[in-house]
Amino acid sequence: MQQRPDVPATLDAIMRFLLQDLHPTVTDKGLQFRVLVAANALNQCAAELRAEPARSTNELARLRALIPDFAGDPRTEPATDEARLALVRALDRELAERLRDGRLSPTVEGPVLEHLVASLRATLQATNPRFDLADTID
Repeated sequence: MQQRPDVPATLDAIMRFLLQDLHPTVTDKGLQFRVLVAANALNQCAAELRAEPARSTNELARLRALIPDFAGDPRTEPATDEARLALVRALDRELAERLRDGRLSPTVEGPVLEHLVASLRATLQATNPRFDLADTID
């Protein structure tokens, strides 16, 4: 039985084609730039797809700890990636609502701020791995 490549591997192959095969042959500077932009977009999509399962699983655990009384959370592991992402989105909306109406507050230290920072770090790590995530600025 033949297995097809997964989506990130397919995006990687298209990116390599654009950078290694197509880009060197293009003489128009504007088109060269657009080929580089397209390759970068493919690279970013592939990185996000690879990171998504771990990111959403970790975010779900943090959100469940922050909002233990959320009515839409069955407290079981979602059966599919899509179900997990839908639950994370619902909990994100609930967190935003609770922050807006004052039921939760992001203090200088505490679980809400820790969650927000961890979510931002995970997103930046996937979308821009070269971004400096150090806690201090030299």
